[in-house]
Amino acid sequence: MTARYCPHALMKKSLVHFVDTFSELSLSCETSLFICDDFFCHPEQTRRISPFKNSLLYPVSAGERLKDLVSFPQHVQHILELTKNISPKHLNIVALGGGSVLDFAGFVASVLKRGVNFISIPSTWLAAVDAAHGGKTALNVGGVKNQVGTFYPASDIYIVKKVLDELPLQQAKEGFVEMLKMALLSGGEWAENLLQQALEGTPLQDLLWNFLPQAIDAKNEVVSCDPYEQTGERRVLNLGHTVGHVLETLCQTPHGIAVAHGFLFSLKWSVAECGLDEKIFEMVKSIFSRYEIVTKSDLTKCSREHFLKVLAGDKKKNTSESTHFIFLKDLGKPVHISKGFEEISKQFFIRSSE
Repeated sequence: MTARYCPHALMKKSLVHFVDTFSELSLSCETSLFICDDFFCHPEQTRRISPFKNSLLYPVSAGERLKDLVSFPQHVQHILELTKNISPKHLNIVALGGGSVLDFAGFVASVLKRGVNFISIPSTWLAAVDAAHGGKTALNVGGVKNQVGTFYPASDIYIVKKVLDELPLQQAKEGFVEMLKMALLSGGEWAENLLQQALEGTPLQDLLWNFLPQAIDAKNEVVSCDPYEQTGERRVLNLGHTVGHVLETLCQTPHGIAVAHGFLFSLKWSVAECGLDEKIFEMVKSIFSRYEIVTKSDLTKCSREHFLKVLAGDKKKNTSESTHFIFLKDLGKPVHISKGFEEISKQFFIRSSE
């Protein structure tokens, strides 16, 4: 088992453990409540979580509905009842699932009894690459993503190889989009190696596991510069997400795939807006094509009116009429420029039709 510290300036450090199986996890099961994707409670899956048989389980249905603020009080009532015999000083809230489960469980841990220990076990590639790191938790309000949240890093993050290796290829594709984003944002030798191996067609699961430590380090380097989103430096992590979140909401497209479309749009616009070498856009487009990550059929038709409405509700907007849009000037050189919602919408519909 290997572990590495993630540096968060003025924020509690998360210790990331890379393990092969659940049996390698070091947890106090008697004082832990597992908020887990109900997938792991199916009869054929219970053997996988047998090391936690003495823990309390709170199964949840993964997805954005789990994060709905309206249903949160009922969840808290159930969780308080389950944990009533455990002292808050010793209670661990352990999240086992993808991004929505981690967001939800992290928020629970941050507010329950004014904050209890939080441990994260991402069970999807997307969560292992992105959602588990950075300390952000969130709930949705009125169908708009992540309107309520806290900064509450996990004390420990366990990356379990066997769980990730058994995931379907589609989930590997979503995780790879986030990893590629981090490579382009950070640049450097690891990013160039990742891009080269992707162009050569290295299996996605191999790319993801081999480059996961570097991708995590790259994200935490950004986070450490702006842990509570006060200086604006952390905004660069939104590359592809401004439009991606809109498409996810309107088209019911999986998060990773929606972000991939937003990612391509951002790079394409960056060529015209910031002088990004078109070869970089074409390279990313070629990689997405090689691994069949995006297709035209991912996106159902949506009106510009609906697009604007969802875009204007994004939590990262700059003013009532604009938002910080992330462009890329070159590998490792992101920039954020204030752009009006009308302009973003216009550019998206123009460039999507090209």
